[in-house]
Amino acid sequence: MGLTVRELRDRDGVDAMHALEADQLLGALAEPGPSVISAAASTVDEPECRDAMTAPDVSVIWLRASPRVLARRFASAGQHRPEFGASPEAFLTEQAARREPRFASLHPIVIDVDAISPDKAAAQAMEALR
Repeated sequence: MGLTVRELRDRDGVDAMHALEADQLLGALAEPGPSVISAAASTVDEPECRDAMTAPDVSVIWLRASPRVLARRFASAGQHRPEFGASPEAFLTEQAARREPRFASLHPIVIDVDAISPDKAAAQAMEALR
């Protein structure tokens, strides 16, 4: 498609963007064989996606970050990420309150990433999956 998340949201709207994210996850999970899938956080809002992620052959890793850290990271991500209004941290706090129980219902491997590098998070994920 060749669009950033922000461009997709601006062109088609939030609901269409989230529907595409859900379709991509469901399509990837339907593929045969083992794979690593990086899913958008919005997919946890969709019951069909949550059901698919609880299949016996699916392991979910939740890279959990605080709204404060996410707001800081999003601010430094340039034009890729959508804007979150006047208070990104408040928006992300509301999102976290709604999504955290949904993530928890997946019985994921949880890796808190506020203070670790991507390499450290990847190493923890690999260790947890062994």
